[in-house]
Amino acid sequence: MKAITTRFSKYFWLSQLITLFFWCTYFAASGQSPLLLDSLKNELVTADGPMKADLYLNISEQFIKQGLIDSAVTYATLGRDHSAGIGYKKGQAISLDVLAMVAFNSRDLEKAMELTRSAIDIWETTDDKRGLATSLHNLGRNYYYSNNYEKALEYYFKSIEIDEAEEDISGLAPSYMNVAIVQNRIGRDTLAMEYFTKAIELAKRLKDDYTIMVGCVNLAGLYLKLDDLDNALVYAKRGLEISIKLNVAPGIVKSASSLSHIYFEKGAYEDALENAEIVLASDYRDFESRSRAFRVKAKVLETEGKNREAIRFAEKGLVEAKSGGEIPAILGNEEQLYQLHKKQGDYKKALAHKEAYHSLSDSLFNVEKNEQINLLTEKFEAAKKQKEIDDLLQDAEVASLRLRQKNGLILFLAFFTLAIFAAVYYFNQQKLSEEKRKTLLMQQKLLRSQMNPHFIFNALTAIQNFFLEKSDGPKAAFYLSKFAKLMRLILENSREDYIQLDQEIATLENYLNLQKVRFNDSFDFSIECDPGLDQEITAVPPMLAQPFIENSLEHGLLHKEEAGKVKIKFEKIEDILEFTIEDNGVGREKAARIKADYQKQHESMATRITKDRLTVLNRKLKRKAKLFINDVLDTNREIAGTKVTIQIPLVMS
Repeated sequence: MKAITTRFSKYFWLSQLITLFFWCTYFAASGQSPLLLDSLKNELVTADGPMKADLYLNISEQFIKQGLIDSAVTYATLGRDHSAGIGYKKGQAISLDVLAMVAFNSRDLEKAMELTRSAIDIWETTDDKRGLATSLHNLGRNYYYSNNYEKALEYYFKSIEIDEAEEDISGLAPSYMNVAIVQNRIGRDTLAMEYFTKAIELAKRLKDDYTIMVGCVNLAGLYLKLDDLDNALVYAKRGLEISIKLNVAPGIVKSASSLSHIYFEKGAYEDALENAEIVLASDYRDFESRSRAFRVKAKVLETEGKNREAIRFAEKGLVEAKSGGEIPAILGNEEQLYQLHKKQGDYKKALAHKEAYHSLSDSLFNVEKNEQINLLTEKFEAAKKQKEIDDLLQDAEVASLRLRQKNGLILFLAFFTLAIFAAVYYFNQQKLSEEKRKTLLMQQKLLRSQMNPHFIFNALTAIQNFFLEKSDGPKAAFYLSKFAKLMRLILENSREDYIQLDQEIATLENYLNLQKVRFNDSFDFSIECDPGLDQEITAVPPMLAQPFIENSLEHGLLHKEEAGKVKIKFEKIEDILEFTIEDNGVGREKAARIKADYQKQHESMATRITKDRLTVLNRKLKRKAKLFINDVLDTNREIAGTKVTIQIPLVMS
């Protein structure tokens, strides 16, 4: 007789991207087994002890497969009571997990949590670590659907810790998947991507197509959110392929929905419409996906100039989005209808949709808080209706009631205002914390790029050469002093967002003088500063241009036979500060051919770090910073070097 598994409930995933009922996926995969059910019931007549408890639980499992939930609950309860009577702790804990899972699917989260905590208490008195990991995971799932995401992560990670110690990859795969779903929900895109990828890799080892499908569908949505259409296309196609193979309707619908959007953005309108029709033809009604499908159809019609037909489909999309309460989808449809009505010259309807968009967009940052506010509003409206009834009472009673209602209204408004402020404060703190983390990470990358180990080693070797080969102690001491000063400036400046322009120029001069020693004076450099810039009060991000200066030396001038030149210029253009770094090297194309692999890594690092810093500047200053990299051409239109231009808003310290 097969003992019931303690791991099944870890395969129940309900995310914002794919919603699958447990008994329609995991259990249904095994099919219905009436003969097995009868056989188990016959064995139950003579069974006793732990075997009888296991039979109760196996019968409960068979009823779940057949969708007979009430019977499943009955036998799970019998299994729990029998296990308790004989002191069979494993049977008790599994029974509680089954009952908790049923409560969860009935959306009775409070009961599901209570039952799961009881299961955890029992597992902790046994040596069954895997059973404990399952219940911890399920408690994390319950917290997720209670919108307590930090608690959900806490229990998912406790489950993962046990699974890693037990080397149980069948438990780790769904745990990684659900951690990814939580991280995606709270906007931690990088972590979400990391855990989705981990889950898929483990699922491949397990040959678990279902888990791979869930991961692909989620990753497609995540890449779509990040506007990475190429990667979104890869994962959406894979998700659709596996969903069709497994006949998982939600996976088919979600994948096709993503593909319809991707193909439209790529200009493949026929493919976009084909996938939109897959979504709309499915018996599985996912409101967000259907809304997107109608929106895509409207967009295609708009490109054909058929605005009236487009409006009809956009309105259908809005109905679907509102039916599901999908706020991002509602916003997308409201914006689309605004644009379409404006094109038609129906400004009254356009204005109505624009106002609807703005009134809803403020609530997008925290839907859960809005639900609480709506509940309070309903109570307030009920109180108003009660007031109308109470107006029929005697004058004294009415006056007393009005006074109580007035006090209640004041308390409600005070609580309402406090809730709004708390929600805004929480959102801002989360955003600020994430910004600080990204800034710190970027500072670390910047420091590592500036303190290049090859540069440090080669500079010190060149200085050592003055001592050993040239016997020029004073010059060696002079350059050693410059090297120490450069290291101090880099370490000090890397902690600051801005430094004075004269400090930046001094740092670059030190850096380039040491590079000249390293390269045996094979190049010259110049640093020019616009006379209109006051170097003592003009503020600049430290060493913003340094990665590109290093590129000029390492990849532009290194392979040039004649003397090299590097020209650095700081110029004021209205309210913009422009950096230019120009060299007379071999140019980007030839340098790439000479050292293709290294160049690819090195240049991408310089460009990536600088772009990250410019992105942070854009967010802080609310203005656009720009980066340009161009070849310098001589009079014969041949490449004679490289020019890098960085433009940032002018800031005064």
